[in-house]
Amino acid sequence: MAETETVKCGRCDEWFELEREKIAKIKKEGKVKEYICPDCDEEIKANE
Repeated sequence: MAETETVKCGRCDEWFELEREKIAKIKKEGKVKEYICPDCDEEIKANE
């Protein structure tokens, strides 16, 4: 099982467990300054 880390959504302030590899990939890509949970991400995309 992959190691996980708890991250806080920058929009709704909920806490989520993510695999460390996924967090590293997000940071490496430099696309975001803060984590956005899947629910908030979908809501943002729907409003664009």
